Amino acid sequence: MQLHRLHLTNFRQFRSETVEFALGDDQNVTVVHGQNGSGKTTLKNAFLWVLYDESNFNLRPDKLASQGALAEVDPGETVSVEVALEFEHEDVDYEVTRSYEYQRQATDDYLGEIVDEDLSLSYETADGKRGTRQNPQRSIEQILPDRLSDLFFFDGEYITQLSEGHSQDEVKQAIQNIMGLTIIERSIRHLGEVEGRFESEVQEHGNSELSDLIDTRSELRDEVEDLTGSIDTKKQSRQRLREEISEIERKLEGIEEAAELQEERNRLESRQDALQAEIAEINESIDAEISKKGHLPFVMPAIEATAQDLDDLRERGEIPSEVSNQFVDKLLAQGECICGRPLEEGTHPYDSVEAYRSDAAENGVDQAAIRIISHLTSIQDEQAEYLDTVDELLEERSELRDQLTSVDEQLDEIQGELEEMNITDPETGETPSELESARNRKKSEREELKREIWDLERDIETREERLEEIGEEIDEARQEESQAELARRRMQATSKVQQQLEASFEQLQNQVREYSNDLVSKTFDEIATKGYEAEITDEFELRIRDQLQGEYLEVDKSRGERQIASLTFIGSLVQIARERYESDTDAEYFSGGIYPIVMDSPFGALDDDHRRTVSRVIPRMAEQVVVLVTDSQWRGPVANEMNEIASRQYRLDFDDGDGDTSYPRTRIVEEEISQKVNQ
Repeated sequence: MQLHRLHLTNFRQFRSETVEFALGDDQNVTVVHGQNGSGKTTLKNAFLWVLYDESNFNLRPDKLASQGALAEVDPGETVSVEVALEFEHEDVDYEVTRSYEYQRQATDDYLGEIVDEDLSLSYETADGKRGTRQNPQRSIEQILPDRLSDLFFFDGEYITQLSEGHSQDEVKQAIQNIMGLTIIERSIRHLGEVEGRFESEVQEHGNSELSDLIDTRSELRDEVEDLTGSIDTKKQSRQRLREEISEIERKLEGIEEAAELQEERNRLESRQDALQAEIAEINESIDAEISKKGHLPFVMPAIEATAQDLDDLRERGEIPSEVSNQFVDKLLAQGECICGRPLEEGTHPYDSVEAYRSDAAENGVDQAAIRIISHLTSIQDEQAEYLDTVDELLEERSELRDQLTSVDEQLDEIQGELEEMNITDPETGETPSELESARNRKKSEREELKREIWDLERDIETREERLEEIGEEIDEARQEESQAELARRRMQATSKVQQQLEASFEQLQNQVREYSNDLVSKTFDEIATKGYEAEITDEFELRIRDQLQGEYLEVDKSRGERQIASLTFIGSLVQIARERYESDTDAEYFSGGIYPIVMDSPFGALDDDHRRTVSRVIPRMAEQVVVLVTDSQWRGPVANEMNEIASRQYRLDFDDGDGDTSYPRTRIVEEEISQKVNQ
């Protein structure tokens, strides 16, 4: 798939604008740069909207129609919002066009109401044959599936997200998408349905008890599925809120008066996370100490009481105090008692001492007493050491909690200052106070969702425990039902095939992980900072390791390297798709393809050195790359590195209007060769 041309009509701030994309092996990059709020993210969303009828605008997501276009028509009249994308795929030229008709409802209505919509996909083959696809959305899915859209149309937040400590799900999902494992997933799901039909046969031939058990299990499975779906939905909502919070914080950093406070909050929140982690580690140490030695304070009174009883027995002469069989043998061998009397074998004194030895050997009470008393001191020392260790851990935890309280108070102060700051940002028209209120509201929503997810997970755990019990009960009942034996064997065979498919799914997933890991490691080693290496771990985390120390870098110490690793990872998946497409062998699940990449703000807050390095990565990621950046990100090292290969360069010229006679509008201006200079 190669992008040729994108045209926007009345799409948000774009009235009638066009972008033509760079093609070629050596000059494969198109750059579009402009100020914050000028329309970079809108361009990225234009691709998603025209292809999949989707968009992810953070602010006013339902507002697609141009405010200026709506202002030009009377109430009751309509405005057409349209995006057309021209591209080539497998030697066929396509043009996909999606449009909405918005009707203005009143004189103060600048949003409009959708009254009609349309999607068309026309094509022209290499021999000149022209036509229109009857099912355009399905045809688009066959060319570039929606499940792959995150890999080819993404922003800086997605890049950062891939290489964070909790990135396993994102990396694993990306690998699954590029493999096209929908056939296996569908087969696994269908096998579950087949197993359900066999269960129905068992139910038909079984007794009422078995029938009731199967009904109960079916109900529990439905409940677990519903709960799991609710959890997935809430997790997606939490992720969306997280992205929106990050966007708000980025805006705060962009407001001069609020930037220092936001940077200090970022530092304090990192410290807050570190303190919470240390406290959690200490709690684990306390739990370990209590589990290992916590019994000592409770058993010591009993041990001491026993030792006192033994001492009392000694004092009354009921057991010897210091006598042992070894001592008796020594007296008999010497032939002399401790009182001085001779001990000759066969005499009464000899027999008395020897008899005493027998009592010691038979009873062994004195030996036990001696061992208990000898160990008492060591047990007391062990208890003292245990108490000292716990006291030290408690004191350390108390100090950390005090530090955490101080950090929390400082964060509250920053929040209060931002809530009182009413300076308007000229680019967005928003104030720090409004942004902070929105941030607080979204953080509260995230915490509430977290609690709800935890409650749902507990509900699932309870039902899964019951499912396990019912499974055992069903197995017992099935053994008693000879008429259901055949259905039971079929169901077992179905379950076995399902398990084998799941194993194949995991194996294929790991194969791509290993292959992608090799590509990421090799590319990262060629272009990244020396002394670091990138890898995709067995747990599907994209991590950066210090070659000398052998330790993974903390998030705040490796931002540049992490973004480079994320981009090389995405590039590796693009290469896998291309190799599958060009391979002579038939792919089992996904035939691959040659795809472009469209990225919004890939440089984030990187320093110049890392921007320069990332600029070297970008052209290698795909055969065609579109980069959307701010003016400040484009100038300097980025322009120096990419100017030669960016054969198409555009500037977003934004006019925010006066709100009365003119309205916000962005023009896309292609820069002439003579103007392509670095400032």
